[in-house]
Amino acid sequence: MAFIDDDETLQAFKEESHEHLDGIESDLLAIEEAGADIDLDLVNKVFRAMHSIKGGAGFLGLNAVKTLAHAAEDLLNKIRNKELIPTAPVISSLLDAADLVNRLLNQPRGAVELDISGPLSALNNVLAPSPAPMGQPDGAVIACGGLDSVERCGVVRDALRQAIATGSASIALDLRGVNEISSSGIYLLLAARHSLEKKSGRLTLANTGEKIQQLCTVLRLDAKLGLTTS
Repeated sequence: MAFIDDDETLQAFKEESHEHLDGIESDLLAIEEAGADIDLDLVNKVFRAMHSIKGGAGFLGLNAVKTLAHAAEDLLNKIRNKELIPTAPVISSLLDAADLVNRLLNQPRGAVELDISGPLSALNNVLAPSPAPMGQPDGAVIACGGLDSVERCGVVRDALRQAIATGSASIALDLRGVNEISSSGIYLLLAARHSLEKKSGRLTLANTGEKIQQLCTVLRLDAKLGLTTS
């Protein structure tokens, strides 16, 4: 429930927020398409939108909107500081958050507030992935959208190249939700392992599912690639 009961103020905030959210889907998809080649102007545009919504929501006591916008703002800040590559899972979490913020703003006064736990958890998981039990290295964390096609491998390849180019000696590749690794994916991991070994670094597979663990065992990826599976 809002702390401010001034209908005119609340309505003005909602209208301004809808203007910020207008076109945000296409902006986020463009950010994803650019991948490791970060478009700072575009990322800053979306960051400022979420920052503005967070501030207004906090003033008006719209806590659900404030909390969700704040988490999205933090994630966008990591992208614009080139600490996080905007892969498909990252952008998906931002799209879901923006959609829910929009729906929260459209709720009539007195309605039961929508549950934000799912999208909020997705944002927080990207911001602070669960560490692998065997020890995830300090360094870059890349959320992997998939290794089952040439196109998806290309996105991950660009993210890995960017992380290595910016000085990360150790990289954790978050495979949450990934169920297949194609031959292109295997070659990609070999190349990344080789590049990191030159820097005395390490590539770690984190948050692997049961199917990927079985694949690693069958193909002896953990032995061949020196990867850690969670």
